[in-house]
Amino acid sequence: MPEPLPADVQDLLALHLVPGLGPRLTAALLELFGSARAVLKASSQELQRVPHIGAKLAQDLAVSLRTVDVAAELERMARHNVHLLALGRDGYPAPLAEIADPPHLLYVGGSLEPRDASAVAVVGSRQCTSYGKRVAERLAGDLARAGVTVISGFPRGTTLITPGSSLT
Repeated sequence: MPEPLPADVQDLLALHLVPGLGPRLTAALLELFGSARAVLKASSQELQRVPHIGAKLAQDLAVSLRTVDVAAELERMARHNVHLLALGRDGYPAPLAEIADPPHLLYVGGSLEPRDASAVAVVGSRQCTSYGKRVAERLAGDLARAGVTVISGFPRGTTLITPGSSLT
């Protein structure tokens, strides 16, 4: 059984599950409010203090922040043997932490190995064609079978898929 997530990482996961919150907006919220817990408790009026958050987005975010289902996400992660790495915590890849707007959370299937320092990212469109999806799946699968770590970005975050692991 996986080790329970610390409360602050669960709070960060809640932010991560809110539609429309990418790394930049999450970073702005964390900077203004000081913690994910404080963001989760913020009113729509307080959320509007963040640049680029107007009244409509603030209202939508406030509702989403209060209705996000962290328990369901944790259950899905356990079912697929996936764990989280949080920015600034042990295990988070140092080179990734140094990029502009690094993801606050990484979903990891399998384990990170020293050989994973060299990896390939597969990044595509959210409205990909069926052809594009087939090519990306074939490319990622072939690379993983060849022993290359494949990093694939999904709408809910970044999942690292290491050789020999499976999320199916």
